[in-house]
Amino acid sequence: MGRTLGATGKLTRPQWIKERKIIPLMQMSLEKHRDLPDVPRLIDLARTPNVKAVFELMSVTADIGRPFVTPPDVPADRVAALRQGFAETMKDPEFLADAAKNNIEIRPVYGEELQQLVARVLASPRSAVALLKSVLAR
Repeated sequence: MGRTLGATGKLTRPQWIKERKIIPLMQMSLEKHRDLPDVPRLIDLARTPNVKAVFELMSVTADIGRPFVTPPDVPADRVAALRQGFAETMKDPEFLADAAKNNIEIRPVYGEELQQLVARVLASPRSAVALLKSVLAR
């Protein structure tokens, strides 16, 4: 659904970062979180282009979040209607108030951006994919 700031931690202990009981060391996201402007992203720590590509591949999952998807053959007008409904929900005052009451951060990733993120994953250099696979296989 979107980008979050450690969803579980923010739900259960939202004050810990403000009170500096925990200090985030890095962000695993392509986009910096507005509450953590001084915390580097994982991709900022890469020392080589190939490692940066691996870190991007790992970090994109945070930006993709929990997507709503359809099969590839859904007619364009239905996809547009689903995207419009999602966009309207993400702006609905009652929905947002309920999320705020439950300390749930709403930072949606909309359909077009989600498509771009998936395309980015699919365009990852083969060397980065191979390196990530080798690390994960250990």
